[in-house]
Amino acid sequence: MVSERVKRPRMWLAASYTVEASWVMAICLGIVCMLILLGYEVYHEALVFARDTVCEMDVVTSFRKAKLLMQSVGR
Repeated sequence: MVSERVKRPRMWLAASYTVEASWVMAICLGIVCMLILLGYEVYHEALVFARDTVCEMDVVTSFRKAKLLMQSVGR
């Protein structure tokens, strides 16, 4: 009979990591989470800025003033 160890595929080898590696992994995951949250905050601020900027612009009034100016100049 073939032993169980020989039948097992190579990709399922036993592995371990040290206490230091667990700290490094925790810190790296924390940094990644912070970067994701920071990216969301920047995205949200950009949306708010774009919404407020568009609301402050009155395109119709600006167009009418420009048309009136062009008519008064004679173009």
